[in-house]
Amino acid sequence: MGMPGVDAEIDKYLATLSADVALVAHWDEEARQASLDLLSIRMAQGDYITARAVVDNVDFGSKTKMQMSAGGFSIPNVNLEFETFGTFEKLLADPFGSALWGRSEDRAERVATMEGNVDLLPPSIVPPASKAAIKAFFKDTPSPKGAVHIDISASPGLGPVRFLPYVTGLSGTGPPDEIWSMLQGVQIKVRYPAD
Repeated sequence: MGMPGVDAEIDKYLATLSADVALVAHWDEEARQASLDLLSIRMAQGDYITARAVVDNVDFGSKTKMQMSAGGFSIPNVNLEFETFGTFEKLLADPFGSALWGRSEDRAERVATMEGNVDLLPPSIVPPASKAAIKAFFKDTPSPKGAVHIDISASPGLGPVRFLPYVTGLSGTGPPDEIWSMLQGVQIKVRYPAD
């Protein structure tokens, strides 16, 4: 389902972008583990994002094994770093930011709303230092002062086994408790500006 006006604006902006993309990955057949050693997207405007991740319980040995893996894979850690000089704002912050910081045209009110929403995040999932980094980044938007580094760790890993009870309604909880329960064992660490 599209968002009238927003989709057109994003399509228009994407048409102006050019980027260099690099991908390095490998699969350990014996360990049934896939590693995204590096995904790098660097745009001519200066924006960039790099990603690294590990995926457990994956088997690319045959089509049948791949299909079976789709129901049992898990992602124990993800590492992201990005720096933005406008792309983040155009693609995400502008069209979808109201969910985080409200619809007010007053910047001070928007920042206050954003900070209140960030404060609601459970500290077991997003530690206080990470909350402070998130707030600092959005306060500096649309002119952030450096890169953002995000480390996501999960035990058990993120994947169908973790999410299935909530998708099927068997968890016995409802939002937002359902979300926090689903993310037990997940920790999101954010640094801004990244070291």
